Amino acid sequence: MKQTKWQRLATIGLCSSLVINAFSGATAVAETITIESSPTVASSAKEATSASSATPESTESSQETTETSREEVTQETVEQEDTTEIAQEENLLEPSGIQAKIMPRAFVWAATGTTNRTTVRLNDVVDYRMKLENITTDDTNSDIVGPIRIESKLAAGMTRPTSVIIKVGPEEQNVVIGEGSHNANSGGEYFVWTESTRTVTAFINRLHGRTSGNTGYIKTLYFQTRITSGTHNEKKYIDSTIRFNGFGAVNRRNEMTYVDRFSGNLGLKGNLKFYDEDGVASKEQMSLSINPVLFKSTNSRVEGTLLRYPLTMTNAGSGLYRFDTGLKNIGTSNGGSWFFFSNDIVINFATATTNRIDKIVLAPPKATLPDSRTGVMTSRAYTSTTYTRSNYDISTYNFTKATGKTWRITNRSSNSGVSTNIMFSDNLVGTTGQFNKGNSGATINYYIYYKKLYENFVNSNGQKITPPSGFTQGKRTVINSEAYTFKQSGTLPDTYQADGKTYKFKGWYKGKTKPNTLTTTKVPSYAVTYNNDDDLTVVYEEIEFLEFPSRTYQFGFVDESGKRVDASTIDLTYDNWYGIGTEPPNNIPSAWATTKIETGIKANTKNNLKEIIYPVQSLETNSNDSFQFSAVNLRYQLPRIYKSISIQNQQGGFDAAYPYPSILNPSGAEINNTPQYFELKNNGGQEFVFNRTTAAAPENVQLPFYLRYVSSFLTGKAMYYTIQGPIYYYLTNRRVTENFVDANGTKITPPTGFTQGKQTVINSDPYTFKQSGTLPDTYTTGGKTYKFKGWYKGKTKPNTLTTTKAPSYAVTYDDNDDLNVVYEEIEAFDFPALTYQFGFVDESGKRVDASTIKLTYDNWHGEGLATNSADSNKPDYWKTVSLEKGQVAPTKNNLKEIAYPAQSLEILSDRSTQHSAANLTFTLPNYYEKISVYNKSGTFDIAYPFPNIQGNNYSEPFVEGENKLLSRNFELKNNGSQSFIFNRTTTAAPIDIQVPSYLRKVVHNPNLGSGVATYLTIDKPVYYYLTNRKVTENFVDTNGTKITPPTGFTQGNQIPMTSNTFKYTSAKALPASYTTGGKTYIFQGWYKGKTKPNTLTTSTTPTYNTTFDGNDDMTAMYKEEVPKASVALTRLTAETVTSGGNVTWRATITNT
Repeated sequence: MKQTKWQRLATIGLCSSLVINAFSGATAVAETITIESSPTVASSAKEATSASSATPESTESSQETTETSREEVTQETVEQEDTTEIAQEENLLEPSGIQAKIMPRAFVWAATGTTNRTTVRLNDVVDYRMKLENITTDDTNSDIVGPIRIESKLAAGMTRPTSVIIKVGPEEQNVVIGEGSHNANSGGEYFVWTESTRTVTAFINRLHGRTSGNTGYIKTLYFQTRITSGTHNEKKYIDSTIRFNGFGAVNRRNEMTYVDRFSGNLGLKGNLKFYDEDGVASKEQMSLSINPVLFKSTNSRVEGTLLRYPLTMTNAGSGLYRFDTGLKNIGTSNGGSWFFFSNDIVINFATATTNRIDKIVLAPPKATLPDSRTGVMTSRAYTSTTYTRSNYDISTYNFTKATGKTWRITNRSSNSGVSTNIMFSDNLVGTTGQFNKGNSGATINYYIYYKKLYENFVNSNGQKITPPSGFTQGKRTVINSEAYTFKQSGTLPDTYQADGKTYKFKGWYKGKTKPNTLTTTKVPSYAVTYNNDDDLTVVYEEIEFLEFPSRTYQFGFVDESGKRVDASTIDLTYDNWYGIGTEPPNNIPSAWATTKIETGIKANTKNNLKEIIYPVQSLETNSNDSFQFSAVNLRYQLPRIYKSISIQNQQGGFDAAYPYPSILNPSGAEINNTPQYFELKNNGGQEFVFNRTTAAAPENVQLPFYLRYVSSFLTGKAMYYTIQGPIYYYLTNRRVTENFVDANGTKITPPTGFTQGKQTVINSDPYTFKQSGTLPDTYTTGGKTYKFKGWYKGKTKPNTLTTTKAPSYAVTYDDNDDLNVVYEEIEAFDFPALTYQFGFVDESGKRVDASTIKLTYDNWHGEGLATNSADSNKPDYWKTVSLEKGQVAPTKNNLKEIAYPAQSLEILSDRSTQHSAANLTFTLPNYYEKISVYNKSGTFDIAYPFPNIQGNNYSEPFVEGENKLLSRNFELKNNGSQSFIFNRTTTAAPIDIQVPSYLRKVVHNPNLGSGVATYLTIDKPVYYYLTNRKVTENFVDTNGTKITPPTGFTQGNQIPMTSNTFKYTSAKALPASYTTGGKTYIFQGWYKGKTKPNTLTTSTTPTYNTTFDGNDDMTAMYKEEVPKASVALTRLTAETVTSGGNVTWRATITNT
């Protein structure tokens, strides 16, 4: 057939109306689409889809719901371009063998889906109808030709349709259609069921038309399905899609609500409480989780999906843990019940429990403790508020160990493979609607049993005996850690009495089986093995004994001055020894064996005494052996300051304040000559031990004779000694001994002020020895002169001596602390003590306070290496041997003083030596400008004449003359700032050393023939004259030219500065103007210093702080006033003047 391209205009009108069936309560939605078509073009319809809603029926009666959709489509075609504006839907149907007949007029078709129920329950049968209708206006023979394809998808829980029928005609006669195309009926109609998508697909070839106004043919698709499962309020549905050629597809949905017969809220809540075996709330660090499971069951089979509500329980403290699932809404039909169980209860411990925890159970260890093994079930009928109570057994819900830190309740029941725990439960019975709650809100009490061990006391036969005091038969110890070490509380006694019997300690063992050899430590301790073989068994043997009383032995200490020494500074350590003598006679070491020894015991200090205390002792006795107990191996550890310790004082006796005590034998008689048994000897370092001990002990046990307890088989009596008071020891301090020796180590007479063999007590730790006084460089004694070479500490002279003149060092407490000072005998010249003094005079001729002036110098020692006299005064031939810098001259009698001590200086065979104060520096206060050995007149004040200078090699002194040959050697020069140094110094010194010519001591080189030595004495102080700084007052004009000052002021007037904080202030105010010499001056201002600033200070009384820098003068500036006048002319005649006439003027002159 020829195809023509038309442009198609489609107009779609959607008209929705809501129709409510008042009788059935059903809701239907109709959609109408009108399509007009051209007779020359094949018709097509665009799919339009509507949504429908349904209101569920609240009653259980079956009422039909109809959902109708009408689609009226009007289509017209117009010629158009090559492309089609609306694409046709792909034809998914099988091709029809019937040729489509074109509708000549507008038509209306409708698709209506209905079900017989809005609510459904389990096993309900649902009728489903899909009605299809065609209406034409004037052609009763016009049909809509298919095939028409109807896909109906069913929700889960609905069975495959039991039959599929087409109802035809007004009477809706049933026409069965077969399954599969091979079972098509005579009309070629059939259906297909697809299990995977739960879809019924029906194929219908034709929809019959009807005349307008008359009842036409109707085709209805009909089938039934049954409800097999569902959850409360679940939406069940049938979704249908209708497709046929030329008219697209239309979707229809029918919904039903699944309701249970019974509904309600289920929930679990409760508490778990944990105790230890004593009923004390557990302090274990742990967390608990629970994973309740909610599911529906029919005939003990789980339906649908299990619902889980994992929770971490809340730690409420004191071993209490809580949980609450909240309420969950459920419903159930006949034959199905809902169950809510507590499932998977797990404890997670913070630390491992592999070994330490034995079990966690409900069974209480005591009848008085809470018992939770019986649960409580409360039940009520669906419509009742009355509860009945019953009990149920939960005794098997004990925790078992899952991992090192995890314990869980093993599953006690299962349902279709679902592990459940009904310690807590909530249940709705589907057949009756009864609610059952198990342990709702209850507290379930658990008991944590730890591994433990017990203490047993038995005799040699394994029979239990009364334990020693402080111990308990059967005492239980809880093992509370993974790597637990048991340590018995207390120390087991060697012997004890109970029930009239005496028991002697034999040893102990761990576990059930007694070994051949017992462990004999008195504080049993061992690592447990967690194998129920950890109990402690202590074995004692019944014996006969002798009882010894308690005894206390005291030891005090006295220093060299007779004073008590702090006993806490001395350590006394000893061992407690128990021995047995089995080979008579028992007074030889080989006869004795050690049965027990407790080592390293520290004696306590009490009342400034060391104490060794023996408690009451029971020593075994029998007819064959002897037994001893004593403190042995006593060791006194002295502080390092002490060299020795003795039982007697330095005089070989005992101080009256500290008498030696009496010692009594067992019968009470005093024993003589016992001090020797308490004498001590050095054992190395600072340790001292007993010098004499008894032989009745093994070789390695030093047993003091009078400190022992003896049970002898010879006497059968208790033998011991009584010391009636403390034993005092006398301590001798270490000392530093001072030795003076020559180069050969021979002792010599020391310098004055020092003592050969002087001893200094070492009285502290640490201690620094410092020799008293300063060693001279040389000294003379017994006609010999000695020169200092150095010193050393200890016994061995090193290659290099220390040369400091005041020996000092930290002692080492090793008998190597003595001081050895080495001097060498020399040929020397003895210089006397020399003193040089300097005074100061101000401008008025008065003495200046010498303490305000600082004089520093260096002590210089030099050597001259010249080999001829000509070179001996040249700097290059002198070197510095030593230079002690920064000496400060003291002030004495208002004079600065430099003092040389009497000194013997060595005469060297090949060089000269020189000693002098050098680099003298005078530092003046700021207010002095200069210093000079001369007064302002260049001479000396009568009150302060220049001194005479006497040379040791001259009979007459040197006297100052007019040529000033002496004084010029004392003149000073400025060295910067306020420092002044000697202007002239000797050349017989290195270039960097300034040595005043008349202050030196010189020992001459014997080879130069200049005499032995030279020194100079000055018979009186050298006085220096000080000049103050001054403020000069200057008066200048604006050009800086000096002018005559105002009355009362003097040009160049100088004001002396008199302190380091001097402040200048003008004597009076400067005038604003003044006249002098016929000139008038106007005040402009003033300034300080040499440089005129841009802006002058205009205050009329100048004042300022001086800066002592030569910039302190005051300059006042005035400006000279220049006279000025003005002239005014006034005409006195008429303004008109004839030729040759005169004009008269008046001139008025005014000063301005």
